[in-house]
Amino acid sequence: MRRGFLEWPALQRWDFKFFKEKYGAIKTQANLNCPADMHVPYDIDSANYVSQEITVREVIEMIENGDPNVTHYISQQPVEKFPGLADDINLDDVCCCPTDERQAYVWIGGKNTRSGYHFDLVDNALLQVMGQKHVRLVAPSDAANMYPYADFIHKSKVNAHYCIGETASSFTNSI
Repeated sequence: MRRGFLEWPALQRWDFKFFKEKYGAIKTQANLNCPADMHVPYDIDSANYVSQEITVREVIEMIENGDPNVTHYISQQPVEKFPGLADDINLDDVCCCPTDERQAYVWIGGKNTRSGYHFDLVDNALLQVMGQKHVRLVAPSDAANMYPYADFIHKSKVNAHYCIGETASSFTNSI
């Protein structure tokens, strides 16, 4: 990986204010009212949780002004949905695959937004532009210990919060 990404305009420009001003009127799918203490987000059992189309501005304002016990986020929206946004990144700095095979997605969330254990169906690179993210990796040889859902084999029932420091072979205590 080249270090050119350190010069990306995204690192200086992208913040909530930027997205509200430039893309605030764009309607997008958002996940709203997810319990903040939920550690396996694929098991959402909350009467208040909804996935609905609202504007980028509305989602960000909910993140900025919302209840700390719930999270709101925009997930996996194609970068093309945000005109000009791709100009702030150069995937040549992080990808070696042919240009026509590349896809870039935008996720916008606040503190405590979580993703459960999963594996992505295609190779990718995670590029965190603002904030921080904790990533825990599990060896492919431990896939059988991840307790996948029968209908979503790439998603796990394991509660990542309770298995810090555990090996995948002991995850039975975390589901």
